[in-house]
Amino acid sequence: MARNIDEIEAAFAREIEAARVEADAGERIKKLVLTAAKELDGLVGTVPAARLNDAWDRLSKMALDAKQTEARPRKPSRLGNLFANATANVEDSPFKDVKWERRFLVLCTSCGAPQQTPRDFKCAYCGGDVFRRPEEEGGFQ
Repeated sequence: MARNIDEIEAAFAREIEAARVEADAGERIKKLVLTAAKELDGLVGTVPAARLNDAWDRLSKMALDAKQTEARPRKPSRLGNLFANATANVEDSPFKDVKWERRFLVLCTSCGAPQQTPRDFKCAYCGGDVFRRPEEEGGFQ
């Protein structure tokens, strides 16, 4: 019993995906295309020509994509190696035993300059009030 167009396309798509991982994928894809062409040829006269042409176009595109994927050399992912290297060497980091003190950066609300001296709340650059709220007139935005 002959398969219909949808069955042919579904089977072709499954077989193309399976062929991509084979060593001789190019030869396998050629055989799949010939088999699909013969099956579609057997449907001539029973199915509208436009539908057959559309099906053939879709099958051809699948085969071409599979062959192009096979022809392109796959580049190894550098990013994956980067993260593997980073996690493997995390214990060797020269910064693993460094203790960091938490610091607060206080900025002038008038000009945005950093506070120069602790507990000095007048800006060394503009003379403005370091803790003035931005809502107040002339505040840093």
